[in-house]
Amino acid sequence: AGSATLTLDGTSSAVTATINTISGEDLAVTLAGASASNKATLNLNGGSLKSVSATAGNTNANIINFNSGTTTINTISGNDNGLTLNLKGGNLILSQEIAADGPTTRANHISVDISIDGDSTLSLAGKNNTIHSLSGNGGTIDFVGTSSKASSKASSARKTLTTNTLSGNLNAIVFASRTEADQIIVTDTNSSGTLTISAQGDINEILSITQDDKVVVAKVGSNSNVNVQGGESVIDGIVLDLIVNPDESKGDYLIGKSVAKGVDTSIQAVASSTLTVNYDLYLANFNSL
Repeated sequence: AGSATLTLDGTSSAVTATINTISGEDLAVTLAGASASNKATLNLNGGSLKSVSATAGNTNANIINFNSGTTTINTISGNDNGLTLNLKGGNLILSQEIAADGPTTRANHISVDISIDGDSTLSLAGKNNTIHSLSGNGGTIDFVGTSSKASSKASSARKTLTTNTLSGNLNAIVFASRTEADQIIVTDTNSSGTLTISAQGDINEILSITQDDKVVVAKVGSNSNVNVQGGESVIDGIVLDLIVNPDESKGDYLIGKSVAKGVDTSIQAVASSTLTVNYDLYLANFNSL
């Protein structure tokens, strides 16, 4: 079957559509809102989109809500227009690099605002990603995703997400090595929020990283009000606590060190349950003798 196009035209009046199930990967979506009152709104619950484009209006006129499931978008485009992506319980995978920081930096360029709620994850497959604004309420930006650890170790696989502004409370999962890590870059020093960063990769290599290695995980500017802190991750069943320190002269945040805090509690519970079952079986066999 050939590709299909869904167009939501809100130039005359507001229009809203909800898709519960998307079959295939060939659906292209075009949004053409006019304003915050005459907007084009699409509600999604998982599936794949070939492309999303905004042909009229700014970020408050074209809105996609990801309410459940996981949605994959291949490309996003626009001509000096805007788009807002709200992750409100659903997950979003951007399968290619996104360049959407707005026409203030490049002509004929889309501006994309992304908001991520607590139960949602934005996964980035492209290398150098740019957006207009990033906000959240406990949501997660995942740089690692489904890419293999082997390919992610290559220097060419390091990823960045650059946003003009950041607000709210967000988590980020980065792939880190002794030489470099994925990075979040905030260009507007008037931004204010909290960014908690955890690491994935080879656990022994991450444990060997020190402040002197200058592995940068975030760049927020020397006068920024963005608080960057380390978080916990689980690698090979071990809980790893990442310590992030500022380089205040540059506004960079570096991996200072990491601490292995022992076996993940879920694994401990499984091991304990297995031991209990085995002991019960032993007693049952013994008593049958």
